[in-house]
Amino acid sequence: MKQILMFAIFILLLYACHKEKNHPLACFTVDNPSMSLGDTVKIQLCSDAKISRDTKWDMGDGTTYGREIPKHVYQSPGSYIIKLISTEHVEGVSLHFQKRAVSEAQQSVTVQ
Repeated sequence: MKQILMFAIFILLLYACHKEKNHPLACFTVDNPSMSLGDTVKIQLCSDAKISRDTKWDMGDGTTYGREIPKHVYQSPGSYIIKLISTEHVEGVSLHFQKRAVSEAQQSVTVQ
């Protein structure tokens, strides 16, 4: 009985010391999904978006950006998929366990 009680206390202490991190939530909209060549893509994050420090924007034309919302102008007409990929390293209960929480969102744009 004493061992069960000690085990239960140990588990409670582990969970009490574990800090819950906010997992990333990639979410955005494009204000002008159909635009003219030379126009700047207007991107807005959703109000509930949570992007991590390890965030990447892929504009679909070979151009990538870091965490900041990009101001991008496409050089050629066509259809492009914009991707927002946000990754957070989340620590588990064990000191040796680590996982990645990944959130991805995408929107398409057409440049004429």
